[in-house]
Amino acid sequence: CRIIVRSFEAPKMMRSYRNNILWVVFVTFFVSYTCGKTLVPKTIEPITSEAIDEVDKGKPKTVAVSDPIIRENDLNLPSGGFISASLGTDKITFRITKVVQRTPFCQMIGFISQPKPNPSPFAGEQVFHIILDERVNDRYVWTNGKEYLSYVKHDDEKLDKDLGTWIIGSEPGEDNGYVYLRVNNTHTLSPIGLDGDGVNWNWLSNKSWKEQPQMRVVCVDKYAPTARYYEVEYFDPVSQTAHNSFLVTDFSPYMLIEQETKQTVGLDYELPESLAANQELISVFLDANTQEWRPIRDLTTLLTYGSPYAFTAKVEGQSSFTGVLINDEHAGGGAWRLTFRKYHFTGTERQQFLQISDDDECLVEIDNNGIRATNATIARFSDEQQQEFARSVRNYIYETQPGDYLWLWLSDAKVEAKSFNYSEYLSSDITTKTDELLVRCVGRLNNTLLFQLYPTDRMDAMRQTILQADTDLFTIRFDSSSTDNSAMQVLLGQKEMSIHSVFPIGKKQVVSFLRRYIETKEGRPNGMSSCYMYHAAASMPQALLYATEILCVLLGYKPLTLIQYSSPSEHQWKFPMVRELSQSIVAAKMLLGDQLDVGMRKNKYRDDETLVFYRSARDYVNQGLLPKFESQALHPLPYPDSEKPEPDWKLQIFNAWWNGVMLGYPEYFVDSYCESFHNGLSQDERVVQMRHAKASIVRYLQSIGKSLPVIGRGMEPPIDEAHFQLIADMAQS
Repeated sequence: CRIIVRSFEAPKMMRSYRNNILWVVFVTFFVSYTCGKTLVPKTIEPITSEAIDEVDKGKPKTVAVSDPIIRENDLNLPSGGFISASLGTDKITFRITKVVQRTPFCQMIGFISQPKPNPSPFAGEQVFHIILDERVNDRYVWTNGKEYLSYVKHDDEKLDKDLGTWIIGSEPGEDNGYVYLRVNNTHTLSPIGLDGDGVNWNWLSNKSWKEQPQMRVVCVDKYAPTARYYEVEYFDPVSQTAHNSFLVTDFSPYMLIEQETKQTVGLDYELPESLAANQELISVFLDANTQEWRPIRDLTTLLTYGSPYAFTAKVEGQSSFTGVLINDEHAGGGAWRLTFRKYHFTGTERQQFLQISDDDECLVEIDNNGIRATNATIARFSDEQQQEFARSVRNYIYETQPGDYLWLWLSDAKVEAKSFNYSEYLSSDITTKTDELLVRCVGRLNNTLLFQLYPTDRMDAMRQTILQADTDLFTIRFDSSSTDNSAMQVLLGQKEMSIHSVFPIGKKQVVSFLRRYIETKEGRPNGMSSCYMYHAAASMPQALLYATEILCVLLGYKPLTLIQYSSPSEHQWKFPMVRELSQSIVAAKMLLGDQLDVGMRKNKYRDDETLVFYRSARDYVNQGLLPKFESQALHPLPYPDSEKPEPDWKLQIFNAWWNGVMLGYPEYFVDSYCESFHNGLSQDERVVQMRHAKASIVRYLQSIGKSLPVIGRGMEPPIDEAHFQLIADMAQS
C-alpha cells in the first residue's frame, strides 16, 4: 500500500499548502495506520521529548547526554605532514593531506527551540531515531515512528545543483512535508550543524511557511563518538605501491566518511562488544587493497608542512641550518622525496627577499622505516627555538607593505590546538589542512594588513569568482600595545588561523624570482627541466606555476604556452601574474613589432577562448596543434556529441597525444595522461588512437621538414634582455 499526499507545488521551495494542516495530519495518521508504516527503530530504546532542553537565545544544547569520549593524551596529529605508526610488528608511514572534523554520527536527532506557541505538525515525538537498514538519496533516514527526516536531492536544472533539502514528511526522500531546511552543503550526511547563520528551518503554520531562526537540530545520543578523520597517502609495505585512503584515530561505531567523489561511504563497522562496552577508542586505517579497517598503534608525528626543523651537520666543515618542510614528491622504492627550504632568521631583522641558489634547499627521503640516512640529523625545534622562530615570522609580516607578496603556510588555529575542545564542534563541519598560500598585501592601516590570497589548489583557484577574489581578504592584525609584535591575530574570513612560516618575495621581485628559479633549477633533480611543470615545481609557490610557464617561453625553454581565458569552469588568468604578464607581452608586441621574438594568437572553440604565446621559430608548433587554431589550454577537444560520443572520444585521445608531444613533453608522460584521461573509450581503443597519432605526427613533421621540440634550456635563445626587462617592468608596475 502506498499513498502520497502532495502538499507542495512547483517551484518546490515556494510551496503553497493545499489543505488544512489537520487534514494532512489525519491523512498521515491514516496512511501510517492502514498501511502498516509505523516504524519502531530496532534496538533503540525510545526517549521522550523531555530529553531535549530548550536554550535561551537559540543556542543549542543537549541534556541527559553523556560527554564525548576524549583521549587523556591528545594525539595532536598535524593537518598536513608525515606520521609514523605500528602495523602489527611492522612500521608504516602516512602522509596526511587533510583532516576532516565532521559532526558526529547520530542515532537520535532532536529538535530544540521550537516556536512558541508550538503549532507542531509532528504526529509523533520530536526525537527522530535512525533506520539503519534504510537509505534514501545516499543518506540515512530518521523517524519518530510516524514522520521521516530525510534528504531530498534537487535534479531540476533550474535549481542550483549544490543545493539540497532536509525535510520532515510522511514519505522518506519525497519533496513533500511540513518542516524543511534548504542547504548548500549537500555532501553532509545529516542536518546537524547546517542550521544557523541565515540558514533556517521553515515550519508550516496556518497554511504558510515561516522561518524559525532559533530552531536547531542536535544529537541526543547517549554515546557521542568523535568524528575527526584524516585523508592520507601511504606506500603498501609489500608492493611499495602508493594508495590514498583514510585514517581514524578514534574509531567508533557507525562512523561515516565521505569520499572526494561526493559519494557516501557508510562504514557500518561496529566495535567488538568488549571495546564498545568499555568505551575504548582504537586507531585504524582503511587498507586500500582489502578495503578492510586495520588497527594501528603508537601514532607519532614525524614532520609537519611549513614547520621549522634543526638540521645539525654530521660532517665536519658542513653548516647546520634551519629547514622548513615545503613540499614532497614520490622518489620511487616506496619513499617520498621531501624539500626543505633553508630559513635564515635573525630575530628582529627582516629576511632578504627570497633568493634561489643551489644551497637554499635540502632534499630528504622518507619511507615506512622513517627518514632515510642523511648527512645531518633532523630535530624538532625546542620550545625556546620555536618562540624565537615565531617572533621572526611575526617581524617579517609586520614589515610587509602594500604590493609585497608573501609565501606562507597556515592552518586552522582551533583544529591544530592541543587544547582542542570537541564540544565546540558538535554542530560544526570543518575541513582543514596545512595550506601553502601566496598572498599579496593590498592595503595597510597602522597595524592592520589586508591581503588578497591565491589558492594553491588549481580547482579552488578556478572556482574562485572575481567577487570572491576582491572581497574575501586575508587579515592580519597586530596589537598596538605590543612592543615586540608578540600579539598577532590572523583571520581568513571569520576563521582564526595559525601561520607556521613565511617567506617574503617582495613587490618588484616576482619575475626575477621566477627567472632565477627556472635558470637555477634546470636539470635538478634527475635531469628534469625546470620548465617541465607539474613535476619540477616542487620548491616554488604553486600559485605561480602558470606565470612561470609564460617566462619559460620568453627564456627559450618552451616552444609556446596556452592560457585559458574563457571557459565554463576554468580560467588561468585568475592566477597571480598571469594576466599582468599577458598584458605586458601584448603591449610589448604592439610597441616593438617584429623586434620582439614572440608571436601570439587567440584560439576559439565554441565559447572557449585561449591566448597563445609562441616563439617565432616555433610557429609550426602553433599551427600544428589540433584542432587547428581551436586548441584550448585545459580542455581536450572536441567536446563529445551527446548522441554519438565515440568518434569524438577517439579524437580527444588522438588530439591529446598529438598536442602533448608537439608541445615538447616526453612520450611516457603523454602516454600516461592519455591512458588516464576520463572518457568512455576502452583502454585498448585508447592505445590504438595513440599509435595513430604517433604515426601521423611523424609524417607531418617529415612533410614540413621540422623536428619535435624538447622542453629545456637552449631549445631557443632567450628574447632580447632589454625586451625581457620591459615586459617585467610593465607586469610589476
